[in-house]
Amino acid sequence: MSSTPSFDRTVLPADLRDRDQWVCWKEELRDGKPTKIPVTPGSGAFASSTDPETWASFETALEYADTGNADGIGFVFTDDDPIVGVDLDDCRDPASDDVDDIALDIIERLDSYTEISPSGTGFHVLIKGELPDGRNRRGSIELYDTARFFTVTGDYLEDTPPRVARRQDALVAIHREYVQDSDPDPEHESGNRRSIGTSRASLRELC
Repeated sequence: MSSTPSFDRTVLPADLRDRDQWVCWKEELRDGKPTKIPVTPGSGAFASSTDPETWASFETALEYADTGNADGIGFVFTDDDPIVGVDLDDCRDPASDDVDDIALDIIERLDSYTEISPSGTGFHVLIKGELPDGRNRRGSIELYDTARFFTVTGDYLEDTPPRVARRQDALVAIHREYVQDSDPDPEHESGNRRSIGTSRASLRELC
């Protein structure tokens, strides 16, 4: 069962809703590991993150997920849009709402639309910018700007901006510090954690 269809459609920024770059997804076990497989809204056939013919509008994707034939919806990144996705995995305790310091630092500095991932243990931050050259993943941090899709939950992180903001300078700095030049790998599970409630004031200041 998916929680995605229950969210308020207006939570998502128009910059995302208005683009016909949406797919649905189903969770399947592959090599014993849960994997999110993109599917085409309506047909349920496999969707490709490089084939626009397999994408649809936001409303079409959400309506198909509403039928129960998919577990959720996702946004596809392309070379033709300025959207960059920052994926922060394994950094949040769903029971306590504690979040590690690295994730909080990235969320606060990017200062853009942020939501909790389907598992409840991570965050997706969506910004406008250009992903710097070099590696795009280290540890539990991944950066995407094309040929990939992001699951979208609508589980909006309060006190972050309700818009997809342009954050090129912050993106470059975070890429350099945490992905490109970081040594050793910043493994979130070994970092300090604090309740996200303690960061609300600073997040409000950024908004």
